[in-house]
Amino acid sequence: MYYNKKNKNKTKRNLKIAIIVLLVLAVLAAAAYFGYPQLQKYLYPLKYEEEILNETANFDLSSALIAAMIYTESGFDEDSESAAGAVGLMQIMPDSGEWIAGKLGIEFKDSMLKDPDTNIKLGCWYVSYLLDRFSDTETMLAAYNAGPNKVADWLSDVSYSSDGKTLNSIPYGETEKYVEKVQGAYDVYKKIYDLS
Repeated sequence: MYYNKKNKNKTKRNLKIAIIVLLVLAVLAAAAYFGYPQLQKYLYPLKYEEEILNETANFDLSSALIAAMIYTESGFDEDSESAAGAVGLMQIMPDSGEWIAGKLGIEFKDSMLKDPDTNIKLGCWYVSYLLDRFSDTETMLAAYNAGPNKVADWLSDVSYSSDGKTLNSIPYGETEKYVEKVQGAYDVYKKIYDLS
């Protein structure tokens, strides 16, 4: 009985390894067949390019950065809703959306957050606001994810910031991963789509 169980476990483990090897080979074959840039474009799609270019020009922002944020926040799914209640492409909370819309002089309804044009406009305004407040892109990204007041607290703590302006470390693991993922996607969007 013990021997059969041991053999079954070994067989399952070997099967899992074989599946992983086949998946890796399939990815490499796809890269060879379609070309590495095409594979990257498949893995990092760019939707709503016109809206992104228009709003980043309006707010003097990097279009590659906004594309990377949308990719990270929602995977370009305009209907995306987080468990916390953030909505749309740039995952904006309804209360934040209402506040931003007020700053822009736009009459606001929660349903507007699922409209790509509006969501990107509100998100770009907010990114611009956070960049004015924090100036450093990494710190701005942390504020976008964890909230500006939380990041202001971190900046005032020498454990996280030596100069009070930039973060040496991010105490929230989720926020740290978010910043790293956006920065990685930013490099890809700059390169493969030739975005600024």
